[in-house]
Amino acid sequence: MGTVRFRRLESNFGDLESVWNASYNELRATGLDDEMAALERAGVTPVTWNHPGYPARLNEIADPPAVSPTG
Repeated sequence: MGTVRFRRLESNFGDLESVWNASYNELRATGLDDEMAALERAGVTPVTWNHPGYPARLNEIADPPAVSPTG
C-alpha cells in the first residue's frame, strides 16, 4: 500500500487514526477489498515491516515501504 492509497483512506476517514480503528465493512466501502482481491488473484501476499516475511534488504534502506508484496 502506497502513499496514494494512504491519502485516499485518510481523505475518506478524516485521519489515519480513524482508518486504523475502522471496521472491515468501513474499509471495504473504500474499495480496499478490491485491491486485496487483486493481490490474491496475482498470488501476492502483502506483509508489513514487522512480519517475518518482509524482505530484510528493504529494512536496510532509510525509508522502507510500510507494506511489501511477497509471493
